[in-house]
Amino acid sequence: LTFIYSYAEMMHDFPDEVTPEQSQIIMDEAKRLNALVSDMLDISLLESGAVKLNKERYNLTESLRATINRMIELFRKEGSRVEFEYAEDICVLADEVKITQAVYNLLLNAISHSGAGRTVVVRQSKLGNCVRIEVIDRGEGIKPSDLPNIWERYFKADSKHKRPMLGTGLGLSIVKKVIDLHGGRCGVESEEGKGSTFWFELELG
Repeated sequence: LTFIYSYAEMMHDFPDEVTPEQSQIIMDEAKRLNALVSDMLDISLLESGAVKLNKERYNLTESLRATINRMIELFRKEGSRVEFEYAEDICVLADEVKITQAVYNLLLNAISHSGAGRTVVVRQSKLGNCVRIEVIDRGEGIKPSDLPNIWERYFKADSKHKRPMLGTGLGLSIVKKVIDLHGGRCGVESEEGKGSTFWFELELG
């Protein structure tokens, strides 16, 4: 907020010296603050138990395709790519809005921790009576000592490739809360220097 105020004050005092870059900084900071407030509200509701799932049977694969396409458009200018690997369309009984939120947060995390121009892979696979969704990045990976804390609020592992202002520090906590609420499982596998795979599993619908 201080950042936004400082730039706005400068633009007010020196209107003839305003540049598009300065305006963009204010817009980016406003978006980041909006995301932070939204995530804080979401995590508070999830932790309070006030959230009621609106479970319906829906095509998870189709929903994933739509979410991935939106992310591709959002980060096209940065050269980021997202690929989707799947063998068949799969349906689940779940709250589509909440699951989409979890997928979005995992994608944002993967893109944030990947180097410029690298590809993030979303892989859907069927495991017995469950579907497993993996979000794979080829970034710098996570230190073994950081893995136990990765789902905690505001925890951010050191990252030389991490892009600024993409996350709020609450995204992975929200993912875990959403998946737990659905009775699913989630986890992460990572190797330093090779990247990370975040995954979750849901029962088939």
